[in-house]
Amino acid sequence: MIEGSALWCVLRKRGIPPKITNIIISLHEGMLGTVKINGERTESFEMTTRVKQGCVIAPTLLYFDAMLKEAISNCTKGIYIRFRTDGSLFNLARLRAQTKTSMDLVQELLYADDCGIFAHSEDDLQLLMNNFVRASKSFGLTISIQKTEVLYQPVPGTIYFKPQITVEDAALKVTKCFHLPRQQNRKRWTTGR
Repeated sequence: MIEGSALWCVLRKRGIPPKITNIIISLHEGMLGTVKINGERTESFEMTTRVKQGCVIAPTLLYFDAMLKEAISNCTKGIYIRFRTDGSLFNLARLRAQTKTSMDLVQELLYADDCGIFAHSEDDLQLLMNNFVRASKSFGLTISIQKTEVLYQPVPGTIYFKPQITVEDAALKVTKCFHLPRQQNRKRWTTGR
């Protein structure tokens, strides 16, 4: 569970005006929900955890983004991608040019409150994961070991090996394919290459 005052502090640090922050706070603190089972509604209960699905504001995502920035700050591990913004998108020969190309470091991809972490080696991925764990703790977040998976994609023509990525000495499940469940809990995942 995210401590509300920490979340509101992140909003203020991101430059959200106090009036807007107060409106967001009033929309989230004390929020109640019910569940409909066989046409009958349960008694109301306070919603205290997770991103409120369908919320157009979802300030929790800003909190998650701030935590992730802390995790990868000052880290040069990840996947470097060379690109150009001129010419044909699928003309790969233009990437061989020594001029007009740029390199960018990709370390993570976000989708709502899910995150993928990327690296070229098992050691680099473990370093990124350790940073992610440290930052999560400092922000009061918990990583679900059951929902966190590792996907290793070997270079074509090389031998597959099962990577050993851990979160505080707990080995993460290794998978060969990510599946997005329809009605089940979404999976948090890391990927190494």
